[in-house]
Amino acid sequence: MAFKGAEEELAEFLAPYGPWLERCFRGDPSLDDLKTLSARGLGFSNIQAHGELQNEYERILKRIPARWREYCKIKSRVALEVAGPPRGAPGRPKKDVLADEAKQLKSEGKSYAQVALALNSKHGEKTTTAEAVRKLLDSRKKKHSTAPDKT
Repeated sequence: MAFKGAEEELAEFLAPYGPWLERCFRGDPSLDDLKTLSARGLGFSNIQAHGELQNEYERILKRIPARWREYCKIKSRVALEVAGPPRGAPGRPKKDVLADEAKQLKSEGKSYAQVALALNSKHGEKTTTAEAVRKLLDSRKKKHSTAPDKT
């Protein structure tokens, strides 16, 4: 009894279907491929059969490292095209606009308390405090300072 290599097993698996099935699994089917899928009952109406075929294809492909890596890259690219890039980590919204306004008011000679009052009157009550304005402006100075490094 001779054992089949992964390449041979993959060729035997794809033989009854032809190259159109592999193109569909890779995410680049042509219009003719989609018609063939539909004619064979493997369209969107019979997603379970399609999923079972894809699982078997992937099981065999995992035994061929170079082709598996290529397949994963293609699937990632297709997923990005369909769903878009992944969302960033959720977190506190940036206060760039508020910081720019505070910097402008501070450069006009206002105190931190006066800047906070002006921002609160413009953006709503309890938007900021004098201490928060000071910390916000200090944090922006550190990020954007051009002072030489003390090493």
